[in-house]
Amino acid sequence: MMEGTIQPLVSIGVVFGSFSSSYTSSLPTYACRDVEVADVNLDGYEDIVFINHVQGAANNYVYTTSSMVYYGSSGGFSVNNRDDLLSYGATDGELADLNNDGYPELLINAYYNGSSYETTAYIHWGDPDGYDAGGRTSIPAVGMVNGIQVVGAFE
Repeated sequence: MMEGTIQPLVSIGVVFGSFSSSYTSSLPTYACRDVEVADVNLDGYEDIVFINHVQGAANNYVYTTSSMVYYGSSGGFSVNNRDDLLSYGATDGELADLNNDGYPELLINAYYNGSSYETTAYIHWGDPDGYDAGGRTSIPAVGMVNGIQVVGAFE
């Protein structure tokens, strides 16, 4: 694991109305700035999207990083069941079914790519297999610090 990497604990179970440390999974992420939870591939299990801002040591950040989608399953969450999606200093993500196919797209903003605030945000197109790096549309972006707002967003 890289120095400066954050490993949040995600509770995946509720026992008699309260959270239990017996039902947690450690899911690695990088300086996460936003989290979205939804069944993005419509398989009946909630999925977790971590929008990551930077990675690396505190004195040597790298803004070109991956935001991560962990897909839920009957066995919970696993690093072996995730997609890593390119992002540039991202601070926010939004889920919205832009093409009305029933699967939410994932919009990831872009703040900084390490050398310029003129960078690229992405729309990752959803389908039954989730998201992958090939199914995306690039959007020119200039230092998007604040969130993304989509009217009629998938919730």
